[in-house]
This record gives sequence, C-alpha cells and structure tokens, in this order.
Amino acid sequence: TVPAYKEMSMYQLLVISQDHLTH
Repeated sequence: TVPAYKEMSMYQLLVISQDHLTH
C-alpha cells in the first residue's frame, strides 16, 4: 500500500508539474 501510494503521489506531482508548465 505504501509503495502504491508513493507512486500515485509521484505521478500526481508529475501531472501537476506538467500542467503548470503547459499553462
């Protein structure tokens, strides 16, 4: 559960980062 949560967190962070970059 921990690794999955961490992976999701990293993915979310990446998406947010890309979103900020695109906008």
